[in-house]
Amino acid sequence: MGLGRRKFVKLMTTALAGVSYTPFQSVITNEDLYVNRQLGIMFHKPSDWGYLSLNQFNEVKTNVILSGEFEEYKEQVFELLGDPISIVSKYLDEDDDNDGKLNPTITLNITPAEEILMDSEGSTFEEAIAESRQVTSHFLKEFEIIKDFGQTNLSNCNSYEYDAKYMFEHKELTVPLQVHLKVIKIEHRGLYYDINMHQSLETEDVTKEFDLFRDSIVMV
Repeated sequence: MGLGRRKFVKLMTTALAGVSYTPFQSVITNEDLYVNRQLGIMFHKPSDWGYLSLNQFNEVKTNVILSGEFEEYKEQVFELLGDPISIVSKYLDEDDDNDGKLNPTITLNITPAEEILMDSEGSTFEEAIAESRQVTSHFLKEFEIIKDFGQTNLSNCNSYEYDAKYMFEHKELTVPLQVHLKVIKIEHRGLYYDINMHQSLETEDVTKEFDLFRDSIVMV
């Protein structure tokens, strides 16, 4: 269901007070606020974090090492996953102090529900999630569910959440890093919203930032 459109517009107008935008502008950002009016989602990114460009994100993906035989078909895997519509990251510039660290990142992918169900063996949101988890466990090394929150009701929408961990290998890293992954999947307006938050507790803990981000999500 999500937040009613009238309430959403009132909330958005308050949050964007003093910001100039046109009626035809679908994506609006103001400091930490992100609003996508066309896709019906609003959130606050962590303070002092920024947005990565798709080119920057693709450079990172190119050097990621996937599990087993999936490394050979990496291009096809990433093509299947699709490009995020929003990429929020803690560090935007290259810095020697961050060498050997995982850059904490939040990605948002949105796919028409009918496209997901057509490509999967499932016929419901829950079955599509189960299949997605199974596929993810194959191409992420040592993937393991830490905590399964099951079905939730984020912003009055049918949603599903879980925490997991996996080993992250990258050509520019001398040793693999254990990564904690927080996943939120939302079914809304005939679309599947897939939010993934990656961090490595071996280098820094941004759990608080992830929790605040999660609580700021509003659907309309």
